[in-house]
Amino acid sequence: SYSDIQSREISVRLLAGFGIVETALIFYRLILVEAYLPWGVLVGIGLLLISKYTRGAVGDGDAVLVIMTGFLLDMKSNLILITGASIAAAVYGLFLMIIKQKNRKEEFAFVPFLLITYTGMVLQ
Repeated sequence: SYSDIQSREISVRLLAGFGIVETALIFYRLILVEAYLPWGVLVGIGLLLISKYTRGAVGDGDAVLVIMTGFLLDMKSNLILITGASIAAAVYGLFLMIIKQKNRKEEFAFVPFLLITYTGMVLQ
């Protein structure tokens, strides 16, 4: 989240590190739950397609991160995550336009909104 805010990019090394940990968790989950299928990944793939269609309005790194969360969350939870983060980002965008007098093309990091939403999901 911090690196996304600072550079508007997500570190490939960081994603790879999380990917390794996530892979271990998936194998662990497969042992405990025989018929585990990561349907939540479809949410991230949809976001990646939107990223390509909109020529990067949503960053590829954001979409890859949502794909990764899809391995750990079911489809419903990943949809809640992306919806909550999108609503929070929209509210922040309105704040930028109204209070800070920015235009609607202003870019800002999306990962912090994913983090805030996920934290809210966990605490609920």
